[in-house]
Amino acid sequence: MLKIRIYELAKKLGVPTKTVLSELSKLGVEGKIHSSSIEPDLAGKLEDILLKMKGLSPEQEKVTEKSVKPPAERRQRDKESLNCPLRRKNLEQQK
Repeated sequence: MLKIRIYELAKKLGVPTKTVLSELSKLGVEGKIHSSSIEPDLAGKLEDILLKMKGLSPEQEKVTEKSVKPPAERRQRDKESLNCPLRRKNLEQQK
């Protein structure tokens, strides 16, 4: 598996990078900075620890992740919203 950068893990979990770095030092991993990479097994341990700190289980975290629609689906949705009378009215008023 690929290594993950510390700042990417922090962003994924929604915690500050400093929190991830402090937990790393508690686990005995020294000399890491936000752009350092860590092994997947260590990232998994950190994820479990930080999710417990946030009060979530790993299963709950996976459910709460937002799914981002691909750009093509968003464009299609935007085109469909132009068919809405209220949307057309708002666009006409903006002109």
